Amino acid sequence: MAGGGESERVPRPENHLQEAESQLRKLREKYPQEAESQARTLHQRLQGKWWYRVPPNHSKPVYQFLSIGLGASMWFWIMYRAKKDGAVLLGLKHPWDH
Repeated sequence: MAGGGESERVPRPENHLQEAESQLRKLREKYPQEAESQARTLHQRLQGKWWYRVPPNHSKPVYQFLSIGLGASMWFWIMYRAKKDGAVLLGLKHPWDH
């Protein structure tokens, strides 16, 4: 720093954009991008993973419908009980107070 409170500026070369472009070009030549890695889908990337190769369990539509219905009824029951007993669970109200 200069004594007058002004910061010293580092001089930039006049062709700094051309130098940056040439450095970028050199890096692209050094590390070429593979064509197959550019446009790969998630399915293609996960194809070699052991946990992705496990086949899904296909169930009958009636069981899928029943699982959705039972799951919904479970959440309806949880919300109903939260409406009735939520204040007691959160400590906002004593259970013996009516």
